[in-house]
Formats: sequence, structure tokens, C-alpha cells
Amino acid sequence: MITPPTVTVVPPTIPLTAVEAHLFDLLKLAVAKEAKGTVLRVAGGWVRDKLLGKESDDVDVALDNMSGASFAKSLNTFLQQQGFETRSIGVILANPDQSKHLETARVLVLGHWIDFTNLRTETYRADSRIPDMAFGSAHDDAHRRDFTINALFYNLQTGQVEDLTGKGLSDLLSPEGVIRTPLPALTTFLDDPLRLLRAVRFAARFALPLDDDIVKAAKDGDLQKALYEKVSRERVGIEVEGMLSGKDARPALAFEMLVSLGLTDVMFRLPEEMKVQLRPERGRDGWAEEGLGTVRMVNLLLMYREDDGLLKGDDKKEDEFATTMTKVLQGLRESEAYKRPRREHRLLFLSAMLRAWAGHYTVEEKKIVKKGRESEREKRVPIVQWFIREALKLRAKDAEDMTLLLGTLDRLQALSRSMATTTTTAAAAAAAAAATMAVQEADNPGIGGGGVKGGENSNEQRVRLEAGMVLRELKELWRTGLDLACARELAITFEEKLEISAAVTTLKAVTTSFLEVLTRYRRTREALEIMGLDQIWKLRPLLDGKAVITLLRLQKGPMVGQVMEAQIEWQLQHPKEGVEALTEHLKGLMAAGTFSAAEGEREG
Repeated sequence: MITPPTVTVVPPTIPLTAVEAHLFDLLKLAVAKEAKGTVLRVAGGWVRDKLLGKESDDVDVALDNMSGASFAKSLNTFLQQQGFETRSIGVILANPDQSKHLETARVLVLGHWIDFTNLRTETYRADSRIPDMAFGSAHDDAHRRDFTINALFYNLQTGQVEDLTGKGLSDLLSPEGVIRTPLPALTTFLDDPLRLLRAVRFAARFALPLDDDIVKAAKDGDLQKALYEKVSRERVGIEVEGMLSGKDARPALAFEMLVSLGLTDVMFRLPEEMKVQLRPERGRDGWAEEGLGTVRMVNLLLMYREDDGLLKGDDKKEDEFATTMTKVLQGLRESEAYKRPRREHRLLFLSAMLRAWAGHYTVEEKKIVKKGRESEREKRVPIVQWFIREALKLRAKDAEDMTLLLGTLDRLQALSRSMATTTTTAAAAAAAAAATMAVQEADNPGIGGGGVKGGENSNEQRVRLEAGMVLRELKELWRTGLDLACARELAITFEEKLEISAAVTTLKAVTTSFLEVLTRYRRTREALEIMGLDQIWKLRPLLDGKAVITLLRLQKGPMVGQVMEAQIEWQLQHPKEGVEALTEHLKGLMAAGTFSAAEGEREG
């Protein structure tokens, strides 16, 4: 039996909204009518967030002498008697196999769903890790919660905050704040291994360090095995999504901790048969560090975009250049700007973390039924898609988008270099953009055939085609794609500079290299917008399929698709031209035998 410490009680410092005050008054009236002396305590996240000055509608109420279902039933009856709208009580059953050991009842009160559970204590039999649950004291319940910052109670009857672990308030509010477990971390995590990932999510969300006991527990083999085998992939995916896009999410901080704790292979789990097949460039043991390096550069890019004076070089020679540069980046990672929430960039951070797996595939057997006969065919699946769909159970759209982003990195990097050397001026680009949009928005493709001819520079044409085709592929993701390509190039630049001798390199040389990359991608982004390509995937062929068939006397088939593709390529290179010039161009291609009747084939 745990000896209760002195309870830290704070005078009421939680200001209630009018809705909260009304809600809590109703609950107290319901308790008084029940006349069982029940004490109501709001637990966990609501108390934590209110103490931080943030609003929360996540109200969980703990009861000291009734089950959640029993109180929910009497509360619903009371609300009906008072003339309030009620709904059926929702009961979430205990599921020990998924580490959910307590039944929860959910009731609609004043338009808000409130969860009710009883305070509990847990005991373990020698032959089982699944606890026997029993009614417990508030002290017992607090010590069975995941973290001290989530073990705070707000007593509805007294209006006071109760810190029964004696550490929750200081861990949450003091300058020495930390994510800590009420009991020894390994005990808490073996109860529910997913809590280890929750520790990372909360530490990143509140920009707090992990307690040393948590760091030590994370290395435990039994715990990692339990997290790997016991916790469903759906629950793991929910925690990862929280790290990426949850409230105040800081993806870079989360990935820093996951790599440091050695949890990336647990999160991005590969079956044993795949491990034999797949070997990223740095090996399976090095992919996470490579990904983290790119994640750090994503954050550096976003920081630079907010403050372009971030990187300042120094001509001073350093004795140990690599150590110096590492310290500079470490200083950036410890800055408030680095720790800023960035949930809107979830896909960018996740793609950066999995950068090493770009171009790697696994093989899946796919059953095909044709003319009543069933057969199997092997299908190559990008391993990144497998991670997203199977290891994390995230959205299929995420898997497709990430595959596209990682698959266009080389083309985007090449594009940024091409655009850095193009002679296209802003004025010429703007004129080209206006012509492009005029043709694109024409209601009748037959109108506007007398565009201005000539004047296009071959280099400009090549860049427009190169840019237009990759942007049509990426669509709305093109800015994210450029950011990812920039971060990858920054990471490679950093790695290369670390290998250069301090005798011939200064810190200024490194920051100059960084600024060259950052500036080049910024100008690429701006130029693409000036050129009117930021919506280029909406560009329609000037001639539709019917017009193409009539004009070139074609039969329906693959050749029509090739002509439609050739139209788009030509329109990208000649934004000032119209139907007349296009027709002449297509007839020339036909005469040269460019198009083929074979499926998907087209001569150079």
C-alpha cells in the first residue's frame, strides 16, 4: 500500500466559463439529489489545460463511490426531470487486451459529452499482467495515471485543485517542468506500453523534457517488445498523428525524442521478411538518423522563412569545425523558434523522416479475377506507402501524397538549379503568365488562335516545360515538395561540410552554402508564381479529344492520348500561342511519325 504524501491543495485559480459553471452546478445538484455523498472530481486534461490558461471541452469526471455507468443513469434521469435534452448513455467497455482496464460512461450535458469513471486502484496476480480493478481513493487513482501533469484533480465540491502526487503542479508550471510518471516509469509503461509514445507526444506538445526515469525505461527490452507486439497499429498511428498534427504539435521535437529513445523501428515496423529485402543507403540502423537530419533542416527552413536573419556567418577559423557547426545547430534546436508549434506541416515532417526509404519497394500478392478465373500477380508497393497504410494505419491519401513527394525530389532539385540559371526576367514571366491564363480561361478553345508568335527563349521554354510537368503531377503539393527538396539538400550540404577540414573552411562558408540553397528555393517558388504556374494543373488542352480526332483524322485509341499530352507540353512552352499555331505543330508531329498506335508508346 502506497503511503499518501501530503496533499498539495491550491486555492481555486481556475476561472470557469459560464457554461462550465452551469455544467458543474448541475452535476453537484444531481449528486445532492442522489444523497450518497459522492465526490466529483474533474480529472486529467481539462485541469492541465485550464491551469495553462487554455480552454478545453475535454471534461472527464472521476467518482469516488459509484461506477460511471451508475452515476450516468441517475444523472440522465435528473436531467430529464429538469427539462434538459438527454441522449442514450454511451458505455465504453473495458478492454484489458488493449490496456483499457476501466469502463467509461458518456452522457450529454448542456450539449457537451462528459465521460464518467470511478476512481480505481489496481492489483496484479503473480500469473498475469492484467490488473484486477477495484474502487480506490483519489490518491490511488492519481498514482495509476500516466503522467503527473495529467494526475491533477479539480474538486467540484470544494472548487480546488488537488495535486495528490505532490509533483504535478511543479512539473507542469515551474521552469523545471518535466514529463514524469507518478510511479516508476517502467511500472507505468508495462501497464500500458502505449504510454511511452504518449510521453513523447506530451513532451513535444508542451516543449518539456522527459524525466530520466522515462528515458531509462524506454530502453527496456520487455517494454519495447510489449509496445511492438501488444499495442495495435491503429493506436500507435493515433499517437503519431497527435505528434504531427495534434494540439500544439511540434513534429521536430517529437522525432528528436523518438530517435533518441530508439523507438523509430517500433513505430515504423517492418515484418521480418521485409527486413531481409530492404536495405536503405545507410543500412537499417542508420535510416532514422538520416531522416532526423532532414527533419531538422525542415525546421531550419521554416525558421528562416520567419526570420531571414537567422543565419549569420563568421570568418573566424575554428579548431574543430565539425564540433562548432554541431554546436551552432544544437543552439538553434534549443531556441524558442525551433520549438514553435508547426502542425500545419505534418506531411512535410513525416516525409522528411522517411526520406531514406524513397525508391524502396516491397512486393505484395494481388488477386485478379478475369473471366471467372482467379489468378495472382505481384505488385510493387513503395515501402513508404506500406509504412503509412500498415505500420501506422494512417490515411491512404497520406501514403499516396508522400510517395509522390519523395518521388519528385530529384526533379524539384534539378528545377531549382535550372531556374537559378534561366534568363527569364520577372517582366517576361509576368507577361507569359498573363497569356497563359488568358488562353486557359477561354470558354471556347477555338477563340484566341492569333497569339503573339516567336520571342520565346529555348532555355525559358525548357524550364517552363520542366516546371509545368512536375507541378501538374504534384498539384497543390508543389510548395511542400519544394520545401522537402530544399531540406534534403540542406541536410546533404551539412553532411558534406562536416567532412571538410577546418583548415580550409570557416563557419561563414557553411552558412553561406546554407543561404545559397535557401535563397535558390525561395526564388524558385517566387518565379513559379510569377510565371503563373501555381495553378498549372488546371490548364486544359486547347483542342479536346473530338477536335483532335477530326483534325488529325485519327481513330479512337492510345494515339489520341499521346496527342493530348503533346498539346499540354506545347502549351507550357508557348504560353502566348493559340489554336492555329498548335494545329500546325501537331500536324508536324504527325508527319514526323512522333505518335504510335501502340499503348503508351510515343517516339522521342
